[in-house]
Amino acid sequence: TTSSSYNYTDIRGRISFTPNHIFNFQTGIDHNFIGEGNRSMLLSDYGKPYYFGQLRARFWHVEYTMLYQFLNENYKSVKAQKFAASHYLSWNVTKKINLGIFETVIFQPKDTLLYRGFDVEYLNPVVFFRPQEYAIGSSDNVLLGASFSIKHKKQMLYGQLIVDEFLLSEIRAKSGWWANKYGGQLGIKGYLKLRNEKFFYRVEANAVRPYTYAHVNSLQNYGNQNSTLSHPYGANFMEILFEAKWQRSNWFVKVFANGGYQGLDEGGKSYGGNIYLPYMLRPSNYDNKIGQGIRNNYFR
Repeated sequence: TTSSSYNYTDIRGRISFTPNHIFNFQTGIDHNFIGEGNRSMLLSDYGKPYYFGQLRARFWHVEYTMLYQFLNENYKSVKAQKFAASHYLSWNVTKKINLGIFETVIFQPKDTLLYRGFDVEYLNPVVFFRPQEYAIGSSDNVLLGASFSIKHKKQMLYGQLIVDEFLLSEIRAKSGWWANKYGGQLGIKGYLKLRNEKFFYRVEANAVRPYTYAHVNSLQNYGNQNSTLSHPYGANFMEILFEAKWQRSNWFVKVFANGGYQGLDEGGKSYGGNIYLPYMLRPSNYDNKIGQGIRNNYFR
């Protein structure tokens, strides 16, 4: 028999500085999370921590976040860097309604032509990444997203949408075109208090189409150190989850359950679930749908 052992470190920490009531600066090695859900389509705390720099500005009914991430991959058996720059605008439309807009670009500092480093164009805190990407002639990976939440007393309805690529004519045609890559979330959560007892609940649905978050290689996909930066299942899945917590004094009970299905790969082809497989390995350009490949039903 043979055995293997692995040593690794999981060090996390951050420094935060708030000079006034508007600005907050943070840096460190850690996760960051965007959204009201248990999962996030935009940016999750799943996976490995990474070095980052972050600036938040709060004014009027708006909070604006700029996040710069320094990521790594084991690319062709060599440790390689890649970067991500993200903007997130959160607007409290009323005391009960919040809307958010998200944008991120993932890019590699080195290609076959030159060493780019961290593109200074992406350091601009207010620029839109998609036109900037075209302006510098790059093939970087840009994702767009949106979020919302509506509060009613102690209940909240929330949701997210992530868009990697799409072509409106193909969506209207319902052709299952492979590059219509997007995902969504819809959930409700609430909190109740009865005398000395507290109760929290959440019901949430998540779904992501095949090939979302993937790219031509691991240095341009939406991941870090072989793990996704969004939902832990990657793509090509449908999920429903439930969680509840009851607490009384120092006693509490927590319940979590989730179920759904995901399409797994087979025959050396990518059916869109593993974001670390290049989307060029797809078996078909059309008729792609959630659960394609080897359908894996699960309940936990």
